[in-house]
Amino acid sequence: MNNIKEINLIPYVDKIGKRFNEYKNSLDKEITKLEQLIYKFNPNLEYKEQRKVIENIFKMQNKINSLKLQLEEIKQEIQLAEKTEEEIEKENKQRQITFNGMTAREWALHSRNVWNDVSSPRKDYHKEHGAVFPLKLAERLIKMYSREGDLIFDPFSGIGTTIKAALEMNRNGIGIELNPKFYELTKQILLDPKETPIIDLCTFTEENNGFIIQKNNVDDLLSLGTTSPNNNYIKLFNDDCRNLTNYLEADSVQALITSPPYADFIRKSIEDREKVHKNSLIKFNNNSTVKPYSNSDLDLGNLPYDEFLEALFPIMEDTYKVIKPGGYAIWVVKDYKDKENFSSYLDFHTDIANIGKKVGFLYHDLIIWDQNEQRSLVLLGYPSKFHTNQNCSFLVVLRKPTIDEMKQIRKDKERN
Repeated sequence: MNNIKEINLIPYVDKIGKRFNEYKNSLDKEITKLEQLIYKFNPNLEYKEQRKVIENIFKMQNKINSLKLQLEEIKQEIQLAEKTEEEIEKENKQRQITFNGMTAREWALHSRNVWNDVSSPRKDYHKEHGAVFPLKLAERLIKMYSREGDLIFDPFSGIGTTIKAALEMNRNGIGIELNPKFYELTKQILLDPKETPIIDLCTFTEENNGFIIQKNNVDDLLSLGTTSPNNNYIKLFNDDCRNLTNYLEADSVQALITSPPYADFIRKSIEDREKVHKNSLIKFNNNSTVKPYSNSDLDLGNLPYDEFLEALFPIMEDTYKVIKPGGYAIWVVKDYKDKENFSSYLDFHTDIANIGKKVGFLYHDLIIWDQNEQRSLVLLGYPSKFHTNQNCSFLVVLRKPTIDEMKQIRKDKERN
């Protein structure tokens, strides 16, 4: 606490009190429901009603986690306000030398490889897609692997989580979405001030098979031709990502952040849930709203796994072309257990990494997104084969070699 700058802590205490009261009032309601279940349980109620009370109890854990995150954010606000001019000057120098604009402390804090604090409650429009990663996850990845003014790309845009985060974090963003339904839903979300408050400071323009949202420069509303962080843009195209080179220049993307269709895993999972787990907790507790994206022949989510990997290869080749030397590609995926085949575990994240390596990427990192707190455990394989619950996703981090690294790789190949 030496050399700390003294600040007025009252506003922060008030904010903490407000957050705590909101949490307490919400939790009190959940505790009341818990008491009703334990002490006033009515066996004559319909089973669905009994289950509804239990679901409300399960939500308590999410509310507790939410409070922890909110308090951590306030803590960081206080630490930021307490910084002296010398500390700020030191951090500014650090931001200038890092590719992502992070300080040394921020760099270290973001280096954990297991994440359990990026999940968030789903909204109704999330259920329209069923397999959406949280905005917090996209924001963290953007912060780690890019800086303001950089270009972010999502070839499987879904409902636009990645490009929304890019817009709000002063990056440029381009997304491609095959499904017209998700394309239109993305537009609705981005143009809704309640969901995207920053839209009031932006200009919206439709063109051919897509649209552009560009942030107005508050200093000069006429300077829409530049791409400074003050007036960054996002674009979304309703097209097949196999055509991505039509929308992106070579070596232009700093970070690709996406979650691809999981081959025909979703269709198999739905069939399994309806047949095998029809009345089990897997239907009730895990809150799954996943459903097939479309019936289109172009949809990679309708392909058997081997065909899916084959179709993904040329897409990965094209992403390599448009990513900058030294840029990143982060693929958010989940492994799968195929009960129809003897070798039932499909190591999806490793297959993604291997395709990346074949087209020239370096397998840079692997991050585990722990989702156990959002999902209940279910009985799998009992009583003859023990299976673990697949309650995590993998963030496969690929990196395009720098120019110098490419030269060294070529030398090594020639030498061998």
